[in-house]
Amino acid sequence: MSTTTQHVLVALIAVAAAAWIASVALAMQLLARARASGDAARVVQRAAVATRVAWFAALPAALVVAASGVWYVLGRDLSIDPNWWIGTALAAWLMCFFGATAMRGRHLRGAITLAERDGDDEEEVQWRIRRVDLLARGELLLLVVATVVVVLQPSSPI
Repeated sequence: MSTTTQHVLVALIAVAAAAWIASVALAMQLLARARASGDAARVVQRAAVATRVAWFAALPAALVVAASGVWYVLGRDLSIDPNWWIGTALAAWLMCFFGATAMRGRHLRGAITLAERDGDDEEEVQWRIRRVDLLARGELLLLVVATVVVVLQPSSPI
């Protein structure tokens, strides 16, 4: 793989990761502000918006990161010593994708459906939305760390 292709892939990964980070931060901000207001109906409303953000922004960005990352890894020497950062970033992205991004829309949709059936004030509804908010905070931290590691591309051994 040429150096130019590697630089293009890293740039694509960084831009898609930035979109992924922005969508997670937006979803987290929507939920946090609504929860701070104390209005259960507003929390459920914002959860519906966060669901759309998850499905139409975070998920596609995560898939672009995954596809670009796989293409980038296929063209690299995968020895641990000089390229440890590749495995670190991929592990963090995989944890974020399967642990939060891929399921966020589904979990929020379940909370919204439950709210439609039992009411916005139902404790189970609010607990499910709080759980998604907590997962988004952890996901955001891991995504930022993984993106910084990929952009810096440290070459020194561990």
